Amino acid sequence: MLGYRNASAFIVRGGTPAKGITSNFGMSWLVDNFVSKASGLSPDNPNIVEVMVEAGASCDSQVLQKLSRKRKREEIQLDGDLMSKALLLGRDEYWRAIERWLRSKMDKDIEELVFCGGTADYIRPEIDTYEHKEGIKVSWHADILIPDEISSGMGNRMADVYALHQHMIIQFDKLTGYARSEVVVSPKSSGASVGESITTDDPFSKFDFTPVSRPNVFITVNEKDS
Repeated sequence: MLGYRNASAFIVRGGTPAKGITSNFGMSWLVDNFVSKASGLSPDNPNIVEVMVEAGASCDSQVLQKLSRKRKREEIQLDGDLMSKALLLGRDEYWRAIERWLRSKMDKDIEELVFCGGTADYIRPEIDTYEHKEGIKVSWHADILIPDEISSGMGNRMADVYALHQHMIIQFDKLTGYARSEVVVSPKSSGASVGESITTDDPFSKFDFTPVSRPNVFITVNEKDS
């Protein structure tokens, strides 16, 4: 998970996640790095991240001109060029920091990396290049499909929260014996093949929320009958 403040990760073996680890390598790390390389910018400027994202992987100098505080056209263009070079270097340094951190924390026999978070989307070209170089499978947002009413506002940034929410609903129903009027249907239980659409009024029927065993590191609750 690559967010704005930090980057977090955990290793899953046999369906059971280990204790998570975290670092300060969030988007804010890149913002601070970029600001330190481009004169006249403040990390408190609320427009920086929006313009950085709009500038894309190429760090479009024309887009970055929006951050210039100069008034003369030629000076604004020069600012854009300098910011573009600074951001290109900053992106490279940021991904290298993420890569080194991941290498130091994950086991050598890891078969797949699952990335999520808005910052992960921002550096997707670098992650895809790493995937091809290392020959390791990369999953984006665990292929979770988010309802339009949620994704329209937050996009893939809500993937982990939405998946956990649905998982907790199933676990709660299992614990309490509650039968919902709309049953969560998975392709496996409905007889449909993977990728085949299922006609149902249930908005969550297209997701497979098969419960998994609860990790020991999670807070436990009293499941005995009162």
